[in-house]
Amino acid sequence: MIKISCIIPAYNEGTRIADVLRVVSGHALVDEIIVIDDGSVDDTRDVVGAFKNVRLIVHEKNKGKSVAVHTGISASAGEFIFLLDADLVGLTKENISHLLESVLEGHADVSMSLRGNAPKIWRMIGLDYISGERVFPKKMLEGHLNRILSLPGFGLEVFLNRLIIKNRFRIAVVEWNNVDSPYKHTKYGRWKGLKGDVKMMRDIFRTVTPLGPFWQIARMLRLRVGWGIHRKKHKISIVIPAHNEEECIAVCLRSVQEELVGGGYNAEVIVVNNASTDRTREIALSFSGVRVVDEPVKGLVRARHAGFCASRGDLIANIDADTRMPAGWLDRVAREFHARENIVALSGPFIYHDLPGHARALVKTFYAAGFLVHIMNHFVFRTGAMLQGGNFVVRRSALDAIGGYDTSIAFYGEDTDVARRISKVGRVKWTFRLPMYTSGRRLKREGMVATGIRYSLNHIWIIFRKKPFTYAHRDIRETHP
Repeated sequence: MIKISCIIPAYNEGTRIADVLRVVSGHALVDEIIVIDDGSVDDTRDVVGAFKNVRLIVHEKNKGKSVAVHTGISASAGEFIFLLDADLVGLTKENISHLLESVLEGHADVSMSLRGNAPKIWRMIGLDYISGERVFPKKMLEGHLNRILSLPGFGLEVFLNRLIIKNRFRIAVVEWNNVDSPYKHTKYGRWKGLKGDVKMMRDIFRTVTPLGPFWQIARMLRLRVGWGIHRKKHKISIVIPAHNEEECIAVCLRSVQEELVGGGYNAEVIVVNNASTDRTREIALSFSGVRVVDEPVKGLVRARHAGFCASRGDLIANIDADTRMPAGWLDRVAREFHARENIVALSGPFIYHDLPGHARALVKTFYAAGFLVHIMNHFVFRTGAMLQGGNFVVRRSALDAIGGYDTSIAFYGEDTDVARRISKVGRVKWTFRLPMYTSGRRLKREGMVATGIRYSLNHIWIIFRKKPFTYAHRDIRETHP
């Protein structure tokens, strides 16, 4: 049985540490709790002493966080170290469970918290590289433990980061949206707080080079693996319309299943067999966990609607049968909808994997122009937004609120129509960090410029005239040689 040692360094935390200890004390996954009172001059040691299952070690003089943590780890018996700050506000047993389980269940080698009041930049990138709440194997410090004694007070976290990167440990970032850590100016006043922040940065740069934090963040983001409560919050229905897609559907479904395996998602996969006359239905049924729904009337929007009606998720992820879901796609979706309740739709660009480099560059230019139009339409004129058909996710409640898909639209403008109507319910977010691989067969067949103009005209017509510019469309599957 793996043993967890919780180490809590504390300096003058008498007013806050009791709340933390009440949560961690008696937690089923924590085997021992060691608090190091690092020379406090308040009642910290008296408060800690009231908790009978907490071991208290006292430094008579303040020696700094790094030395305090060294003392705690040296005295610990666990195979894993759980570092916990003493001043957290809003901490729950569930927060601790999620941080520990991500490692204990084998999803990651180490885990780190991302608190609700972490700086905005850390929440944007999904990583607080100096988080004080982390779980790691004690053996990571073999041969390095005494090095901690020579670290400056706030050099501990970046030192641990260095070891994590060296060992190429998988990192789980666990969101603690309900937890705050008081800023230094709140605890000590404006000037003392500012002085503390300056000292922290100075200690970091004494431990690593001035560019070290940027290098660490880049490497740690590459080592990050998706795990956390955000994956379980929503049920995601992945809906895939498919008309005569026997050549593509297997590759698409394999990419989806690779994303789902071991991810802990609450998800379902629905393939809509849309009047196919080939082996599309048979191939889809050969994949475990895939449900096939038949829509006998041919039409992309009719197929999306049939999948929506058959789905049970509160998030509807619309992808196409010729797409390939990249690693991290579902995690990005789960994070966005977990963090922002006002988002009703999320989308990103296509990456045409079978087009030459110059063609993909031209597509990027098209998307950049489209994004500027999206910003103007959605946030300035309030007339619509931008979604990429085959790579967008909507909230069921918002789609219900606008009456679902407009099945009178056959093909062109179907995504813009959803974006136009659903933008009245909430925010439509476009992010280039949610790409989807897809085939460039239509661009090859009809020409990139002609196709771009056709999509642009239909986008404009749907937004301002509420109907498509083009009603007829070519079936690429049947005409492509």
